[in-house]
Amino acid sequence: MDLEESWYHGTRTENITKFWPLSHFGDVESAKMVCANKKYKDGHNGDPYIVEVKLKINENEVFEFIDVGSPNPKSFAVEMLKERWRNKISDELAKDIEEVRVKLINAKKEANGKTDLLKERKEFAEVLIKHGIKAISYPNVVESKTKEEVSLCIIDSSAIEIISHIAFCESEAERLWNISSRNQ
Repeated sequence: MDLEESWYHGTRTENITKFWPLSHFGDVESAKMVCANKKYKDGHNGDPYIVEVKLKINENEVFEFIDVGSPNPKSFAVEMLKERWRNKISDELAKDIEEVRVKLINAKKEANGKTDLLKERKEFAEVLIKHGIKAISYPNVVESKTKEEVSLCIIDSSAIEIISHIAFCESEAERLWNISSRNQ
């Protein structure tokens, strides 16, 4: 994984100027597949775009993990706690993750099942950043063509520098959807 190279984010949102914590980045091919999945699986409208970024993150600030399938703070928290011995999560980090997980669950209950996803992501990110984690890396088994491709969920969104927005062809997105593992 080369953190100095460009990383890419696939989206159906025009003119992104900043990213939320836990935004997903990978190689350009994975970003294209995300564009396809966003429309044809998730029902997002809008034209497909690839956002090229540079990251201001050091390798020692990247937590190597598994693909949890979604940039959902509660999912990450549960999986990090389940995998804590394998991934060398300290007792202090585990305690903080559990506290924020319970807080997010209680907030959802108090809001009658509704969640403020941005607030959830920010609260989870604060915990990880406090422990020196600015990104989570994982083998991308969903959008990647190979099992070796690594993607990142960036925890510290201030470490993201947008380089360019690249329009992506809808017919290519549809072609990718037709071969997507999510469409099988």
